[in-house]
Amino acid sequence: MNTCGDCGVKEGEFHLVGCDMERCFKCKGQKICCDCGYDIEREPFFKYNFPCRRCGKFSDGKMVSDKEWNFICGGTYNKKDVLCNSCMEFIKKKREELKDGN
Repeated sequence: MNTCGDCGVKEGEFHLVGCDMERCFKCKGQKICCDCGYDIEREPFFKYNFPCRRCGKFSDGKMVSDKEWNFICGGTYNKKDVLCNSCMEFIKKKREELKDGN
């Protein structure tokens, strides 16, 4: 299992306060250097973490089939993009509404 090289937490856990490796959810900068504060949403540590192409939140995404990706994302996003589950569900719902004529 991968651990943070600074504070030692395991993947899926929050960095310890003051960790040099933690990124700010809001500004995406180094958490200990930004002015956003610790009262905003925090992201858990993952060795390989990619921001959502739509909202910028670090991904809690999942793999989907090419068919599902093409239906949800059409020509808006390409296969190299990453979308978080929230954005994926939002886009999917909107596409289904359009398909049903709502």
